[in-house]
Amino acid sequence: MTTIDDTEFEKANLMPNRWYIILRKIDEESFSVSAYDTTTVEDEEFYEAGTVVINGIMELLETDFDKIMESGLVRLMRDVSEGPSIEHEEGTNVVKIDFGRTQ
Repeated sequence: MTTIDDTEFEKANLMPNRWYIILRKIDEESFSVSAYDTTTVEDEEFYEAGTVVINGIMELLETDFDKIMESGLVRLMRDVSEGPSIEHEEGTNVVKIDFGRTQ
């Protein structure tokens, strides 16, 4: 019986025509990054927007990681400070409350 490691299994399950950035937890303080492009290249002289963006994100991870961490913390604090969102469906007695991500 042939076994495949997690990375090979992960790659085998990627959908076509997508760009993926996968962060894999190592421990509480670190992670590894994998980037996959399952699109087909039709014009080698033209970069699609998704290709440019995924390469830009990878570049920022390599060159300005502190800025990414800072921005992530700012966003997390903003999400926490906004509190729950409350939505009332007009004409009904239904009230939806979103308390954010469950922990």
